[in-house]
Amino acid sequence: MKILASIMLILGCTAVYAQTNYLTLEEAVNYAKQNNPDIKKAEININSAKGAFWENISLPQPNISASYEFIPKGKGLDGYDERTIEISQEFEFPTTYLLKGKTANTAVDIANNNLHLIINQTCFDVTAYYYNVLEKKELAELALENSKLANEFKTKSLIRYKSGEASNIENLTAELQSIEAENYLEKANSDFNNSVKELFNLMGKPYSENTSNILITDSLEYNSFVITKEQLINNALEYNPQIINQKLNTQLSSTNKSLAYSSILPSFSISYMKQANSESTNFYGWNFGISVPIWFMFEQRGKIQQAYAECTSSDYELQKTINATITEINSTISDFETAKKQIESYKNKLLPNTRQIYLTALKSYQAGEISYMEYIMAQQTNIKIKEDYIEFLKEYNVLISKLTLLTGTDIKILEVSK
Repeated sequence: MKILASIMLILGCTAVYAQTNYLTLEEAVNYAKQNNPDIKKAEININSAKGAFWENISLPQPNISASYEFIPKGKGLDGYDERTIEISQEFEFPTTYLLKGKTANTAVDIANNNLHLIINQTCFDVTAYYYNVLEKKELAELALENSKLANEFKTKSLIRYKSGEASNIENLTAELQSIEAENYLEKANSDFNNSVKELFNLMGKPYSENTSNILITDSLEYNSFVITKEQLINNALEYNPQIINQKLNTQLSSTNKSLAYSSILPSFSISYMKQANSESTNFYGWNFGISVPIWFMFEQRGKIQQAYAECTSSDYELQKTINATITEINSTISDFETAKKQIESYKNKLLPNTRQIYLTALKSYQAGEISYMEYIMAQQTNIKIKEDYIEFLKEYNVLISKLTLLTGTDIKILEVSK
């Protein structure tokens, strides 16, 4: 019954029903782009940065005042001897607004790049999780195959034992192997279901029991790529979102430094007055003022020193980001080449050889030439090699996605274009 239940559980996730929802890697990534909360938040931050642009370049609020003077005691405001209505506006040195606009535009660029960075990271995470689902799916299918085989051998061993052709030890061992295979199958199914839940959570897709009919259509494949380290590094220096982000931060720090220097420039004020007295209402006047930062050695000096330090720190941070990215690319390439060699070794040697050893052991056992334990050892070796191969396949495909994340470009396209 456990075997039957396990078969139905696998089929519930992989068989095609009328209500089955297909989920390819491309569909999973596209769904995450549209529904991932971090991406939604980054999109809102862009609008916030655009709003801050208008706030930064806007002038201070104008000041409007009205004064009624020399009013005799006991009379109302209309008994004034002199009335003044004034509107005044203060503003900083004009170049200051240009610099503020530049910093605001850079902030918008940073917000846009942050969105691009989060999208890239989300695509990588979804891809990695999708490959993890594929790995768990294939391991569950392998566990199902092994469980069915162990159950068949348990049945045959019991028949052989009853007919006197096999010992009780062989019969008990076959039964234990069957139980162990069932337990492993149950765990493999649980791992698969949990991996689907994790994938859905990352996609921003609510998980429910109805998702048990999801059909994961893609499969773990091996496509050999020849990549050039220098080309990947050059692409990363130009397209890696984290490096671009740090370059924009460096640009912003530089502009802020110029803005700090502009704080020693004077600011201005202008006002217009409409005046009247008891005899005439046809008076007007203009007032021009200038504010000079006489004490620039204090506040302005502090702003300049702080901005200069932040600019220098940003330069160091940019170099740190570049060095970390190059180091990670080198490490990922090394892992990629190792995984590639392992897969080719498994495909060309290990898988065929262990398969042949297993088939030979099966025939020899059926012919009574080897013991049951020798057959079990060959079978377990065959399963272990298949499991390792599936793991290397997943790792290889994840590393391809990671290199795409680090370089900001699809390395499959780079390889084809060479």
